[in-house]
Amino acid sequence: MQRGFEVSYETIRVWEFRFAPLISENLRAERRGVAGRSWYLDETYIKVGGRWRYLYRAIDREGNLLDSMLSEHRDKHVARRFLRRLIDSAGQKPLRMTTDKHPA
Repeated sequence: MQRGFEVSYETIRVWEFRFAPLISENLRAERRGVAGRSWYLDETYIKVGGRWRYLYRAIDREGNLLDSMLSEHRDKHVARRFLRRLIDSAGQKPLRMTTDKHPA
């Protein structure tokens, strides 16, 4: 407690729920235009908080992480949503996209 204000863990959780999407969108907006013209898409299965999730990642030729997404399910709709969000945040479609090997 400082200056008469009490901040509980619940207050912090509410702030996180309220402001995390705004901060995330601002970070994505700042990253627009940074993506190279060749992308590598990756999908893997990882354990997060004791539960198995699908991790989708997009990396450009220079090795910069463009975007990532966790999902409970693996299906065409989830992959399309990730790709649509990625293209919107990058502001352009890649000239070349690969999923077979990681770029050097």
